[in-house]
Amino acid sequence: MPRSKGTPKTGGRTKGSRNKVGRDIRELAQMHTPAAIATLVDVMKDDKAPPAARVMAANALLDRGHGKAPQAITGPEAPPVKVNIELVRQRILEKLERIAAAHEAEKAGRLIDWKPAPSRP
Repeated sequence: MPRSKGTPKTGGRTKGSRNKVGRDIRELAQMHTPAAIATLVDVMKDDKAPPAARVMAANALLDRGHGKAPQAITGPEAPPVKVNIELVRQRILEKLERIAAAHEAEKAGRLIDWKPAPSRP
């Protein structure tokens, strides 16, 4: 059940403290690193192993030894964006004027007829 707004969060780890369970598991896993690497080498060198398994083992060894290769982001190149600064300034000024008018109306205790800004291309 979600907690209601304004209610402080309870339980869990204190913000900024270390995750002790994660550290313990990481340390246990790191103890097996030499055996895991040896297994990968054995699979990679095993001529009877399926080629896919040998390639996966070789890639895993390369990733751990040299880091993963960077992934290129590809796709169609977007055309440059043209920004009309004067139009942007005008629209910001219009918004600020609407905000100021609403604030003045609120201070005077008047209700204003609020209409959304007209949509523009």
